[in-house]
Amino acid sequence: MAKEIYQQAVDAINAAILARDLAALHRRIALPLLVTTNTSQLIITTIEELDLILCDYHAQLRKTGVTQYRRTCLKAAFQPHDPDMIVGVHRSEIMANAHYVVAPFLCHVAFMKIGGLWKAVWEQAAVDERDLQMLNPEMVRKQKQVYAALAQRRAVCRSPG
Repeated sequence: MAKEIYQQAVDAINAAILARDLAALHRRIALPLLVTTNTSQLIITTIEELDLILCDYHAQLRKTGVTQYRRTCLKAAFQPHDPDMIVGVHRSEIMANAHYVVAPFLCHVAFMKIGGLWKAVWEQAAVDERDLQMLNPEMVRKQKQVYAALAQRRAVCRSPG
């Protein structure tokens, strides 16, 4: 049952991305959403940020000529501590005319049942941002600056004296 729910949820997200359907994506993504790749991470906290990410990602897929985007659930399980949470892994295949745009990669996603819908709350994609830009680079850069400044302030607060 968890595997079927997970597959339906990633299929709905995939369809929203390919169609650039912001409203459909809003129904399947919970905010804040943590998204990580091999080379970057981003916490998406607002609808405006989510829309920017979707539009950028959709534009990149179009620019690279994507004709197929498949996500196949490999495994998924309800979490013992929370029956309204499913964590799983799927294989992503992004192709243009039967050739991979990027080598197939694995993604781990956590879904929570919120308001009767299974919504993504966390995603970790085993892909390099240089190969497939999933996250808006300017947003990632700004967040890194904010976190670096916070870490520096924290270090100053902890220093003796």
